[in-house]
Amino acid sequence: MLNQKTIPVALKQILPISLIFLFFSAVGIFNHELWLDEAQHFLIARDSDSLKEVYYNMQYDGHVRLWNFMLFFITHYISSNPLSMQVFHLLLINSTVFIFLRYAPFRLLTKLLIIGGYFFLYEYDVISRNYTPGILLLFACCVLLADLRKNILWIAVLLILMCNVHLFFLFAATSIAFYVFLRTFHAKQIDLRFFIFLSLFAIGIFSVIAQINIPPDNTYFHPEKTAWNSTGNFFSAFYGLSKGFLPIPFSKNGDFWNHYLYDLLPTFIKLIIAAFILVYTVALFYKNKPVLLFYLSSTLMLMIFLYVSQMRASRYFGIFFIFFLAALWLDGYEKENIFSVSVNRLKGKKFLFYFSYFILTCHLFSGIYAYASDVARPFSGAKNTIAFIKTNHLDSNMIVVDGYGGGPALSAYLGTKVFYLNIDKPGSYCYWKKSYFEVPQKPLAELLDESAYINTHSDFVLVSVRQVTSNEIHSSKSKFQFQRLAVFDNNIIKPDYYVYKVMMQKEKTP
Repeated sequence: MLNQKTIPVALKQILPISLIFLFFSAVGIFNHELWLDEAQHFLIARDSDSLKEVYYNMQYDGHVRLWNFMLFFITHYISSNPLSMQVFHLLLINSTVFIFLRYAPFRLLTKLLIIGGYFFLYEYDVISRNYTPGILLLFACCVLLADLRKNILWIAVLLILMCNVHLFFLFAATSIAFYVFLRTFHAKQIDLRFFIFLSLFAIGIFSVIAQINIPPDNTYFHPEKTAWNSTGNFFSAFYGLSKGFLPIPFSKNGDFWNHYLYDLLPTFIKLIIAAFILVYTVALFYKNKPVLLFYLSSTLMLMIFLYVSQMRASRYFGIFFIFFLAALWLDGYEKENIFSVSVNRLKGKKFLFYFSYFILTCHLFSGIYAYASDVARPFSGAKNTIAFIKTNHLDSNMIVVDGYGGGPALSAYLGTKVFYLNIDKPGSYCYWKKSYFEVPQKPLAELLDESAYINTHSDFVLVSVRQVTSNEIHSSKSKFQFQRLAVFDNNIIKPDYYVYKVMMQKEKTP
């Protein structure tokens, strides 16, 4: 029987909040322009003819496939417009928020601060990626864990799905399995249902192992980065915990995304903050061994991943905070947690209480700033670039793109493939092959001269992520004449897009 802390919040309390969140979520998503990573997964689904092709075409991406399988059905049976993916993501994040509002054992004010914060209002809401379905499944598991004995097999099914939406939620699924094992062991309820649970969880693990088989010529782990086992890399991964709890943006020119005020602090201050946050979170759970095991194991696995992969971004760091919320949720089934109790009832933990709400306040202001910035300015220049091309009827022929990473977002909005200069063939999504990313990049004139496709066309539209130099425009040796039509550089993130009309110059008669 559920105790008082697990009784769902009345619908009349949360429906108005859910509708308000839905409104702002819709406004944010519909004013957000896709960038490379969003477009990459959308295009793999759109331009694959079968689920088998989706599976094969993702071999260089290092991701499990469930998100792309879902996008395949959307792009093939509903709409191939990028907005279809964004609407689907809108439904996912709002389902997540509804479950959180209704079932999380936190005070209503706390819930409002969390869903209005950076990760729920912006990073995992406005930006359409495969993190949100993982959060949805994790929160659904938290609901079912209120009655572990009754729901253990349903939890196992959710863990299989979690393993297949993103590698980070393999970490969460594994930690939930640890939690279930310890709870079951302490309750002395190891029986057939528990072994079926373990067997189903093993299926989830093996499905991930089968999928993560990146070809050896990949550039998934960037070769220009330092050795993964360097001291600096260790601390960068460790600092990710602080950025997940204090995602305060820093921006000079509006490029707030993945830039943090935290990075400007002296090293010893950053170390103190990161160490304190780790101690602070552990202090909240140290009396509840199953929850502590869940939190420490999931956090450690994520930190090891960041250490080895050297990947640094808000969307990664935010998962630390998501794991923390899940741990607090589970802890709330057995006692009042820091987000459910009032400060007057705390003895000796008032500082932890105030610090917790300081964190949530930072999230709130960061979320409002990021959301408002994205609504006010283009996140990516791709959508406006294609709108310009279509408005001026420049899309009758294939669009030539200089800049492999800048092409997927253009292709998504164009509705068809583009021609990539660097690989000299049409394409849409990127293959993360080392040979496709030459460093340094060849001069534009050289790429044009070497292209068999370009040399069969007298004129074409070029979209470049770099500005054509005056030497290239006015060079008497060049076969090409460039006319700049537009530039889209008022974006939150790079690249900028330069649109040119390029014509083959007639050979001069002697």
